[in-house]
Amino acid sequence: MGRRAGKIGTTLDYSTMYDQLKMELSGAPHDIKVEKLDKFYRRIVDAANHRLLEIERMSTKKGYEEITQYAYKKAQYDIRTLFGDDAKRFRASKFPTDDLRNAPKYINSVLRFLEMPTSTKVGIQNVYQKRANTINERYGTNISWGTVANLYQSSLYKKLDSKYGSKTAVKVIAQYQKNKKEIQKYLKDISDSKKKGKKVPDDISVQVDDRHLEDTVNEVLKEYGTDISKLLKKI
Repeated sequence: MGRRAGKIGTTLDYSTMYDQLKMELSGAPHDIKVEKLDKFYRRIVDAANHRLLEIERMSTKKGYEEITQYAYKKAQYDIRTLFGDDAKRFRASKFPTDDLRNAPKYINSVLRFLEMPTSTKVGIQNVYQKRANTINERYGTNISWGTVANLYQSSLYKKLDSKYGSKTAVKVIAQYQKNKKEIQKYLKDISDSKKKGKKVPDDISVQVDDRHLEDTVNEVLKEYGTDISKLLKKI
């Protein structure tokens, strides 16, 4: 059975090409099979390695430091499994021309990567956009996919995720973004109080509909003011 076509972020449907090639080669002489499959494998390896390089370059940009945790990470696992621990790219020269029974293992490892939405820049953006849409619908915010990328890579999110869990972390940060001007004023008041050696006023707080969440919002506000300030400059 062929793989599903139309994956997000895939510019060419290599899986359908592979299925068609297998049908074309059914009953063909061995040398023709070797030639055609090797040529196809080299083509998809070139495409896959180009995407790996693009992801590496993208990961050096602000807000995208961890994009190698998606399709890239899975591809690197397959690469090490097939070509050794030091390998970082799919290797066209290693196609098993001497034993085509192993050919599907090599071809499918590349196709798995090419089919993953997060194997391309557009696919990665779509993943973040989906998260942005969910957050906006649930919490009444208006954030872009780029903002979500910054949110999930921020030191504040990581600290809150560790302490409260991902769901609460997103809820709390959504409240800060939704009440950005108010929060920034409160943070300034807190900062001024600390600089003067005064106790942070108890009346500095943010009001939200969920009483339990309100307590967490204000607890985090006083504990992680610096991290919040940094994130609010980005979102």
